[in-house]
Amino acid sequence: MKNIMTRLARQSNLLLIYLILAVLIIVPAMACSIPWMPDEDAIVETVNARLSEEARNAGGGGGADPGTPIPMPTKDDSSAAQLADDIQQTATVTMTPTLESPVIHATTDTNCRYGPGTVYDIVGYLLVGKGEVPVLGKLRGGGWWYIQHPTNSNERCWVWATTTEVEGDTSKLPFVDPPATPTATVTNTLPPSAAFTASFANVHNCAGEDKFTYQVGNTGTLAFESARVDFTDLTQSTSSWAQLNTYAFYPNAMSCPPAAADTMGPGSTYFLIHGPATLTPLPGDLMQATIRMCTENNLGGTCVNQTINFVYP
Repeated sequence: MKNIMTRLARQSNLLLIYLILAVLIIVPAMACSIPWMPDEDAIVETVNARLSEEARNAGGGGGADPGTPIPMPTKDDSSAAQLADDIQQTATVTMTPTLESPVIHATTDTNCRYGPGTVYDIVGYLLVGKGEVPVLGKLRGGGWWYIQHPTNSNERCWVWATTTEVEGDTSKLPFVDPPATPTATVTNTLPPSAAFTASFANVHNCAGEDKFTYQVGNTGTLAFESARVDFTDLTQSTSSWAQLNTYAFYPNAMSCPPAAADTMGPGSTYFLIHGPATLTPLPGDLMQATIRMCTENNLGGTCVNQTINFVYP
């Protein structure tokens, strides 16, 4: 009877040791939240050591039969193997990878701009099939993504959401304020104007007649089509005039009729040529000419005047 009670006590102690080992192994492994693979040999060795100590304690107390061997679990023992298997299954933790930040790729070749809008300069391209880049922010109100530059990781740019596709959670992306809108270049357009410069060129002979010649330059934005010259011999106090309608503008200072142009466009330089009419100036006489230039034939349209003085050669 005494031996039976001793054996029951030993089996209870063995069960208690198994439970203590399970708690000591499983709880630390689960607290670390990492996969842990227990060594079956180590488990068996630990259990054997605990049982040996229990056997010594039992023998020393006089209550156990020293001649009766205490069953010791081995590596092949089904109970120890089952315990190791249970511990391994319990301690294995599955780690599910998480996406650190959303990425973006192009569904259509897309411009990457300095800011979220077509008014901003293009600084790169996100092309179809050329990989993915991180998404770093979003526009308040949507429609544009703020991303890492596709070819320069140190730079950032904006792409249109319609031609791109994002993978990952964008709910925690920060809102990014766009840069200042670039100022449009203003081109100053001059209003239509009629203006010209004038100077005395020479007196030269054409078919036996002296011709007064003036150089004129169109400095306005309108073309001239006709002219008139009122000229006065201030020394002799005599005056005359000449009206120049069609083909009034000569290409050089020594030209003679009829080699003239019909129109004098903006920025061009021509020569006006006319005869002395009723005047008979003498060399050294002081002369004055008032030149009237008009934007239409027969002195029509917008007309402007220039007055010059010169000495008759």
